[in-house]
Amino acid sequence: MKKNAAATLAPTTPLTAIVPAPPASGAPIDPDSIMHAVQAKLARGLAPTTMWLAGLDWSSHLANAPFQRTTLTRSATAHAARWGQVLAGKQVIKARPGDHRFDDPAWQLPPFSMLQQGFLDDVQHAVGHPAAGYPVLGAAPGSYVLEH
Repeated sequence: MKKNAAATLAPTTPLTAIVPAPPASGAPIDPDSIMHAVQAKLARGLAPTTMWLAGLDWSSHLANAPFQRTTLTRSATAHAARWGQVLAGKQVIKARPGDHRFDDPAWQLPPFSMLQQGFLDDVQHAVGHPAAGYPVLGAAPGSYVLEH
């Protein structure tokens, strides 16, 4: 039986558990209190203004750094190209000698080979610079990634 898409996106906590209990005096609950309780639960306690200001701060710094934008664009493009090769079934990054996490032959077969390559590629992308670690196949000599 196919599940309703809205049901799968519904929060796991019922709304009745979020809404504050009515005061003992029997006075009605302020609608703003209900809205703020739901808002706090959905935002995991962070004020929406805080998240908006953090995004604004990040974007203003990025807007004022054109060369950093270029570097980030090149990095994202290279990462997307490598991920495209992974999805096509190619081995982009070889596990480092001595790394026995991927020794099982199942890691060489889809979908596990894609998970392995995705993990190794994400490690390289997160590091952002060559360091001792995983060799990138087909890359310039000395292109390595830091091991976790």
